[in-house]
Amino acid sequence: MKILTGPWALLTGSRALRQAQENPSLDTVDHRLINFYRQQVTWDHAGDQYTPDLDSQFDNVPGLGRVSIGLLLGRGANSLVYSIQNYPDLVIKYQSNCYTVDEIHPLIKDFFFGSLAHQEGLSMNRIYLSPPTYLPQHVSVKTSFQGGDDYLDMCRTARGTVRFMIMNKIDNCLNVIGPDRLGSVRLSMKVGMLLMDLLERVHTKVKIGHGDVHPGNVCVVSSEDEKPKLILIDFELAFFIKPQSNQQGPGIVHAGLSPWEIAGFTTTARDDVFNAIFAAADVMYDGSPWKYAKQLADADIAQALVDWKFKADFFNYPKDQLVQDHTLTKPNQQQSIRAHIANILLQARQLGDPNGYIDYKWFINEFTGALEWAIL
Repeated sequence: MKILTGPWALLTGSRALRQAQENPSLDTVDHRLINFYRQQVTWDHAGDQYTPDLDSQFDNVPGLGRVSIGLLLGRGANSLVYSIQNYPDLVIKYQSNCYTVDEIHPLIKDFFFGSLAHQEGLSMNRIYLSPPTYLPQHVSVKTSFQGGDDYLDMCRTARGTVRFMIMNKIDNCLNVIGPDRLGSVRLSMKVGMLLMDLLERVHTKVKIGHGDVHPGNVCVVSSEDEKPKLILIDFELAFFIKPQSNQQGPGIVHAGLSPWEIAGFTTTARDDVFNAIFAAADVMYDGSPWKYAKQLADADIAQALVDWKFKADFFNYPKDQLVQDHTLTKPNQQQSIRAHIANILLQARQLGDPNGYIDYKWFINEFTGALEWAIL
């Protein structure tokens, strides 16, 4: 089946009837993203019949026809992901731009950067991106975001829009592992090893940063011909790898951010690396470091959160996970794994220069060394 994603627009030729008007600021946007944005707007204007119908269970998609939403697979503060009836390998994501109405729509960014990553096999395929529409006055199955009524009221006042995106389905993500859910020291070390390899290719081959590495955005895909592999999803905060200033701005207190991001510095490749290490720690069993970081973030204790991420062994928090793992009983096994983890944390916390060299292979080797001790 061939999906039409660009020239199809020339076949429609209809005057826009349902589309919303988006007017993002392009002042500081890289020209490559601007070019894609302008091309997308051209396609939007020519394809009004594919504008989301927020009052129905259906939407029209070029190459697929009329598709019907199925099971709810995921709900975010401003997004919803559904299965598609009759297309089990595809999903449809509805997302608003209400937090960032003055910027390019997050699904446009995700489509652009995510497609670049997909070309290197580092993300799933994005197939189609719809034109935008305004939110209706009532809540529908396509706008029942986690943000609730207050968010939707804000969204309507801000003249926010909703788009949908068709993409290939993933198998699962790392956020299924956490407090009271199965994980292990072995899995943590393997995830760290694979994530460092994944980020090296994203940063050096695709030359973009992800900008939002956390367990919910690190996922697994598999096929009949390949073993399961890790990929990254949700590239709406992605950026091009290029020299960055070390100028400090307003901080953001969030559990999933690196200490430099919390302190207000621009997100760079170093933050992807630090946050990937934190994600690897999060798949340890019997207590998630994310849970404690969220407690500090919810209490808005920025300095305490920065200090904890800079100083704590969050691989073994709140309990010593190596002691809890009763399979690690051979001589020097726990001690050697602990030494590798200490080296990883020390090296990650020394990535202070936003443009500094990152030795991905070193991190890969450290995680590999820990994994080898864990599987003795």
